[in-house]
Parts: sequence; C-alpha cells; structure tokens
Amino acid sequence: MKGTIRIRSRTRVEPELGAETVTSTIARGAPVEKVTPEPATAKSGSVTVAAEPVKVASGPIDLIEETVPRAPQAVKLQPEPVMTKDAPLPMPGAAAAPRPSPLRSLARWYAALPFPNFIGLGFIAAIGVVLAFIFIRFTVDDAFISWRYGMTFAHTGHWNYNPGTSPRVEAYTSFVYAALSVIPALLRMPVELFFKLVGLGILGGYLYGLRRVDLPRGQKVALLALLVCNPTFWLQLFSGLETVAFALLITLVFSLVYRNGELRWAGYAAALALTLTRPEGIAFAGVAMAWSLLITRRRPQVWGLAGVIGIWVAYWGWRWHYFGYFWPNTYYVKSGNRGALSAQVVDVLQTLLPALVVAFLVILVTVMVRRDGGPALARARRAMRNAQDATPAVLALTGAVVVLGLYHNSNLYMNFVNRFQWQLLLPVALVVLFRPLPLGERAEDRGPASLLSSRVVAPDSDLWGILAVVLAAIVSGADNPSRLSGQLIAAAGVAVIAVAMVIRWGQSQPKATMLASVALVVLVSSAPVTEFLGWAAYRYRLQYAHQDMGQVINAAPFNGAVAIGDAGVLPFTIHQPVVDLGGLANAAIAHGTLSPADLQRAHLDMVVALSASPSAGSQWVTGPGPQLAYLYMEQQHFVSSSGPPFTYGYWLNYWIQPRLATPQLINAIHRVSVKAAQQNLEPDSTLFTNNLFNLPFFTNP
Repeated sequence: MKGTIRIRSRTRVEPELGAETVTSTIARGAPVEKVTPEPATAKSGSVTVAAEPVKVASGPIDLIEETVPRAPQAVKLQPEPVMTKDAPLPMPGAAAAPRPSPLRSLARWYAALPFPNFIGLGFIAAIGVVLAFIFIRFTVDDAFISWRYGMTFAHTGHWNYNPGTSPRVEAYTSFVYAALSVIPALLRMPVELFFKLVGLGILGGYLYGLRRVDLPRGQKVALLALLVCNPTFWLQLFSGLETVAFALLITLVFSLVYRNGELRWAGYAAALALTLTRPEGIAFAGVAMAWSLLITRRRPQVWGLAGVIGIWVAYWGWRWHYFGYFWPNTYYVKSGNRGALSAQVVDVLQTLLPALVVAFLVILVTVMVRRDGGPALARARRAMRNAQDATPAVLALTGAVVVLGLYHNSNLYMNFVNRFQWQLLLPVALVVLFRPLPLGERAEDRGPASLLSSRVVAPDSDLWGILAVVLAAIVSGADNPSRLSGQLIAAAGVAVIAVAMVIRWGQSQPKATMLASVALVVLVSSAPVTEFLGWAAYRYRLQYAHQDMGQVINAAPFNGAVAIGDAGVLPFTIHQPVVDLGGLANAAIAHGTLSPADLQRAHLDMVVALSASPSAGSQWVTGPGPQLAYLYMEQQHFVSSSGPPFTYGYWLNYWIQPRLATPQLINAIHRVSVKAAQQNLEPDSTLFTNNLFNLPFFTNP
C-alpha cells in the first residue's frame, strides 16, 4: 500500500566474510527519509560488538539493500523485532509481561488438547444421559387428562373428556398437547412413549438452534449445560406436560427480539404456537410482538401482530362457543374464586410492588457505590437508552406480573419442583445468554456464522440483562420465600446474583451478567435431593395404585359412571364415564352447580375415595365434589372396602353399588391392594431401585 513502510529482517551467512549480514528491504514507491541512528553496541558474555549505522538514500526508490557486518556466528544475538508503521515502539526499561495465573494456564493447557471440545461436551453428555435414564420413567398424572381427549376423539369422534353426550368440558391447559395426543391414539402407539419422543424432539430442536446461533463459545457451553446438566429440566421434559415447550417458546420469541430487534416470519410462527401452548402464552406473545413493533416501527411488524392476534381470537372464540365458558375449566378451579377484578388487581399490586421496590433499592445502592460516580451513571444511562437492549427486562417484568399476580394467588395443582415459576423465570436467563455478551472473546472463539455474525455489541449492552436477572430472582423469592430459607442451593443462587450485580455495576465486568444468569437457573431449578428421588419413583406408585385399579374397574361388568378424586391415569385406563370430583374435568363442580340429580343421571356405580388410611370413613371430604359424592353413596348404601395404597397416608378406598359388589370384583381389588402395599409402602429409594429397569411407558395403561 502506498505510503506504508514495512521493514523485514532476515539473516544469512556470507561464506567469504564468515559473518552474519542483515538485509533491509523497503517497499517500492514509498518515500523514505534519511535515517541515521546512533551507533549502538551489543553485548554477549564478554564480547562487545559494534554495529555500524545503516545508510539509506532519500527519495523514492525501488529496492535498496544494505549489508551490515554483524557479529561472528559464535556470538548469538537476539533477533530484531518485526515492526510496522502502526506497531508501538518498545520503551526502554519496560517491565516484562506478567506471568499468567494458574487458572489461565490451565485453560490454555485445556485449549491445547487435541480434542478439547469433545472432552467437555462428552462430560456434559455423560451427565445428561444419566439424568435422562433416571427421569425418563417419570410421567405426571395430570398429563393423562389431556391425553384422554385424543383417545376419546380417535375412538368416538367427539372432542371431549368423556365420550358420548356428556357435558362438554375443557380440562386441559394446552391445546397443542391435547391435539398431539390424537396421533398415538390413531396409530395405536403407547401415548407415554410418544410424548417421551416429543420431549427428545424438543431437546433436539434446542441443540440444533444452539449450534446454528452465532455466540461466543463460553455462552454456548453455558446454554448447553444449564439444560442438559439440570435435573429439573429432564423431569419437566419427560413429565408429559407442556412446561418445557412453553418455556423454550418464550425464550425463542424474546431472543429473536433481543438479537434482531424485530420478529420475522419464524418469530411470529413461534408466537402463534406460544398462544396455543398455554392460555397465559397470549400475554407473553402479545408483549413480545408489541415490543418488536415499538423497536422497529415497520409495516411487516403490524401485519404479523394482527395475524397472530386474529388467529388467536378465532381459536378463542371457537373454544368459547364449543365449551360454553370464556376461560378454560382449569382456571375456574385454580383461580376462579379470587373475587372481583378490582380485588384481583389489588392482590397483584400488593404482591408485585414490594418486589419492584426491592429491585429499585438494589439498583440504587449498586449505582451509589460505584467508584467513578457520576460519569459512570451517565454512561449507564446512555447505554440503557436502546429499547432493544431492554428486552430481557420486559420479559422479566411480564413474568413477574404473571407469577405474582396469577400464580401466587392461585391453587396450583401438581406444582412439582416449582414448575409454574420455572417455566416463566428460566427464559429470562436463557434470553440474556442467547445474545453475545461483550466478553472480549476472539473471533475464532465464536461458533458458525449467522445473520448476526457482523453485529457489533455495545460494551454496556448487558446492563438491562443483569437487571432482568435481578428482578427474576426477587420474584422467585417473593413467590416462595420458604425455598430461600430451606434450601442452601437456592440461597446460594441469590447470593451469587447479588454479588454479580455489584461487580457488574461497580467494575463494569460483563462476565458478571453471565454468572448471574447461571445462578438464576440454579435458583429456579433447585430442589432437595429427596424431592427428585420421590418424583423418580412416582410413576411406579401411580402404576401399582391408580393404573392397576383402573384395569380392574375396566374389566368390571358395569357401564355406569365412576367418581374419582384424581382425574389422571385411572380415568384414562377405563372405558366408563368419569365424574372428576376435583373439578378439573367437571364444569358443574368447577362452577358449584353439581347436584345429587347429576349423579343420578350419570348412573354413578362406584366411587374411588381418596383416603388417609385403609379404614372406611377416612376419606378426604374437601371441596363440593367429594362432599356431595360421599353423601350420595351413603344414602345409596354403597359397599365400602379398603383399596390400594399410593403411599403412607394416601389410599384409594372404594365404594360400590351393592348389586355390583360381586366376589370376583372384590377379590380382584384385594389382589391389587396387596401388591400395591408390597411396593408403594417402601421408601422412594427402595421403590426406585426395585424398578430400575421397569419402564412402563412402552405399553399403554
């Protein structure tokens, strides 16, 4: 390039002179000034060598070579540094480079291994395989409620919980999962096995997207390990519910806005799927689409928003007309008794405002303790003017409203390992990590190129991210404070997030944002080991009590209705109509209109009573459904006997019409009860090891 001077040094030996010479080459066409350096001497041991000045002619020249006598070969001198015009000149007496820390040396040693990525990924994969083997046997009882719709539709053509002319009821929370259950019913495939494969397909899609996205290597490893090495993730993935799908759809939609500043066709398709996966998905999809429109303000964003809302309104109107109620039946059971709308708004504010006040105080304190004071605060304000960077905080605030406003004041069923909070707060950490953080990594440390490979990330673009993590952590603690006091891991996660917040605002270290995101996942995923072990053994208790009891009832010679408090695998197993005493699959109970005449019209022949002991009269009379059913069976003089135990303090006693209490039926129930007592009255660890290779999902209940 014209105007640039490059000096290259090479060493050769002149045989006739017996000494080293240095040839300096100057690029053609470059204007060169006279250089007359001072004579210098070089010392090697006790030998002193004088170097003559290099004489260079002035003016533009093609090539000038000057041979300078050097020391004999016996004297070894340090080679001269290769310098360019832009390179800084070495300062006399400059200090030597600091020695790397032991951790950095270990990291360099690991990077120099022949296959460092395969070693780390192999370790993560090994943990994932072990966790998958433990929790793939888990299926929650509530999943069979949605799957009964697919079975009923495939066999009768009716989209309802009960076949025939029974009142229509919307007992599922995920239309997507209920609709998918039609596939295994038509294929006569075990429904549990089908949804295990669906879970593995979701994981495969996540891994494929992680491989394609342009991120620093460290963030990719974190995003991989936070799920694959997370026992809560595997438990939720194989539960049969929509929890993981819902969480990852939220992550996908908000990550696209956070990275691109807008939603494109794939983003709007994900937003539409989000609205059909859970009812509250419309809130997250609507916020994400509105935020994308606010950032971009382009016509395609308007059309995308209108299209998704239009399809959702059409679906919502259809289900309102078909089932007869505006909200799903599960909402009336879990949250419908909260009073007027004004009272609900007050409840939301009472729960949410303290969390926001704490978040504001944390931010205020960390800003005040910054060492550089005012300029730093001004820099932070400039960095936080970009609306796109605030996307994680918008997600965290939306999740806070739903968790503290809806979930916190609802009677949530089967909230295993805090799944309702997990599905909304986990995406906050994932969204923060799905955009490149300003960590200062080299270009070769990044993954495969993508549409965002050339995007420049501002140095302080992660400030909103760490604020979102802090808000999510506060929401987690406000929703369930006992977890922080009773679980060391959860408390440690909060402490790490607090320290990372101070470091990020006090030292401007973006790596603290990554640390806080990891700690948030640990916080929302933490649970005692005994709880994980209990859920690993849960499916066997379900099999020996509910499922085996259902098979006995299915073989009984009667077609009247069966009332039961757990609307899961037992109703899924039988062909008789079911009266769900819990109300999830019974609109009359959910709305308080059930009467003895309804039970008479249903030809109630049997009641499976959830009881505290095997003795008669120990049934749990809680709620209008059980109270009315137990009063009815006493009036009809039902025969009572003990049934199989699920665990200590949880028995399935039965009450049956006298004319149907045949010795064959009673003996069959007795055999199931004896087998269940041998298995289910064992500790979780014993039950799990006794059934280590018993995988019930390979056959239909």
